[in-house]
Amino acid sequence: MAKKRAEVNKQATQQVLRQDIIDEIAGPSQGTVVIEAPIERIKPNPFQPRVQFDGKLLNELAASIQSQGFYGHLLARRVKKDFEIAYGERRLRAAKKLGLLTIPLVVRDLTNEQMLEVALTENIQRENLTPVEEARAYQKLQELGNSLRQIAARVGKSKTHVGNLLSILKQEDVVQAVQGEGLDLRLAAEIARVETAKHRQKLLKHAARGTLTRHNVKEAIAQDQEKETRRDSQENRNAGDAWDPRTQLAGIHRQLGGMSSRNLHKLSPKVRKEVLKALDEIRKAVEEFRGKLDA
Repeated sequence: MAKKRAEVNKQATQQVLRQDIIDEIAGPSQGTVVIEAPIERIKPNPFQPRVQFDGKLLNELAASIQSQGFYGHLLARRVKKDFEIAYGERRLRAAKKLGLLTIPLVVRDLTNEQMLEVALTENIQRENLTPVEEARAYQKLQELGNSLRQIAARVGKSKTHVGNLLSILKQEDVVQAVQGEGLDLRLAAEIARVETAKHRQKLLKHAARGTLTRHNVKEAIAQDQEKETRRDSQENRNAGDAWDPRTQLAGIHRQLGGMSSRNLHKLSPKVRKEVLKALDEIRKAVEEFRGKLDA
């Protein structure tokens, strides 16, 4: 019995990730050689940022492949006797549904970072990722040593967008609100900065009702910081200790951290730079003074 193999639909190859993007991430190839690889030896990308695959869409893709042929080829790397694909897991799953025994691969030497970048770029281009999946993908790129600016440049997004998504991962209740209730990402990033869980829950409830603005959240952050400072002072007095300047300095340091992110966007770039420089100098002076007290 003849082997069931993928028939490549050449007219659909433009639907796969463009070769120039692959070359930018993995470096230019020395020519493209397509091999027919046994499907049982082909594994998904371990760095795939997407975790949810719609069963209905997979069935539709399988039907499309059956009638029109396989879309191009998949990019993969060798792992011992097997292969790990860099992108195209939906097509791999659809091919398995159809019972195909082989599919076309182009094999390249790819690092873990390149595997993640290729998968992330493909998903972001097609807008296939949920905000939380996208955020976790950026987190992985960060863990691989990329700065916020580098991540933004690599995926073609603004630094603010990447930073906001990374911010929401700091608080699990915010992650759940974004994933389950579609909370606005900018609001989510601001709420994630609130350290007190009780305050975050109150803000999230208001956000779900549509009665919360970013300005309200920033005010709540400021109040949160002030309450924390007052609590530190009260605890110190309740303990019957003598006044300790380190407690006051700790509160000042927290407030300075909050000041640098509130309302500075309203200033001109030149003035904002001068203000940030001044705040940084004050913070350094406070830290130096605290260090002398602890010595």
